[in-house]
Amino acid sequence: MWRYNTRIYNSNITTRVLARSLQLTRNVSDSNGVRPGKRRMTPSQKKKQAAELARLSFTDIFDFLSHNTPEELHQQEDVDMDNVFQNPEIFKKLTFNQQNIVIEELDSYKLGEWPAIPQDAKRLMYYVSYGNWGPRESFKDPLSRNYVPEDIPFTLLSIKTASPTPSTPITKLKSVNLMSVTKERQKQFDNNVRKLDPASQAVVILGFLVSVLALIRDKFSDNVEAEDQCLIGDLVEEPESVEWINDLEKRLNKSEENVGEVAAAVKEITENPQPSSQNRKWYYLWLR
Repeated sequence: MWRYNTRIYNSNITTRVLARSLQLTRNVSDSNGVRPGKRRMTPSQKKKQAAELARLSFTDIFDFLSHNTPEELHQQEDVDMDNVFQNPEIFKKLTFNQQNIVIEELDSYKLGEWPAIPQDAKRLMYYVSYGNWGPRESFKDPLSRNYVPEDIPFTLLSIKTASPTPSTPITKLKSVNLMSVTKERQKQFDNNVRKLDPASQAVVILGFLVSVLALIRDKFSDNVEAEDQCLIGDLVEEPESVEWINDLEKRLNKSEENVGEVAAAVKEITENPQPSSQNRKWYYLWLR
C-alpha cells in the first residue's frame, strides 16, 4: 500500500513539473505578444513570476528525489509566513528546512523593485542578515531602538560630531584584531580557539607526546651513531685515520728494529767482555 501511494505521489510530482515547465514556456512565448483581454505584465513582474515557477519546479524535483513521505514533507513545509513576517524573531526558532523556505521567499521579493517590497519583508531581510541568531545569538535585538552593532571593527565610535566643519580634525583609526575587538567577539574567540573541547584537547596532547617521543628517539639514535663513528668509523673509513695508522705502524717497526739492535749490542758486550787492564792502558795512552 505504501509503495503504491509512493508511485502515485511520484507520478503527481512529475505531472506538476511538466505542467509548470509548460506554463513557464507559455509565459515566455506570450511575452512577445499580448492576448486579447489580458493585461501586459511589466518586466519586473515577468522576472518574479519566472523565478517563482523555477523555484517551485526545483522544489518538486527535490521532493521527487527525496526519500521522505508526503506527510513528512508537508510537516517540514508547514511554515506560517504571515506570522514570521510580522515577528522576525520566530525565524531563529524554525528548523533548517523551514529557514531555507523563508529565505527562498525573501529571494523572490528581491527580484522586484525595492519600493514595491512590503515593509515586513524588508524588516525580515534585515533580521536574517544581521539578526541575533546563529553566530550572533548572544547579541542584542538589532530591531530595537538605539541599537549599536556589537561586532563593529573598532572599540569607539568614529563619529565625533554631527555637524562637521572644514576645521574638524580627522584621525585614522588604530589597527585592531578583528577576532577580539569587542566583548562578544572576544567571547567567541575564547570559546572557539583557546578553550578546546575534550576530544580536541586529547588529540592535541597525544600529538604533543608523540612529537616529544620522536625527538627523544632521534636524539638517542644520533648519539649512538656518533659513538660508533668515533670507535669504528674514524679508524676504518676515513682516509686520515688510515694514514695515521700506517704512520704509527712504521714508527713501531722502527722502534722494534732499534730495540733489536740495542739488545744485540748488549748481548755482544755481555758475551765478550774486555779486560780491565786494556781499558786502563787505552785510557793512559789517550791521556798521553
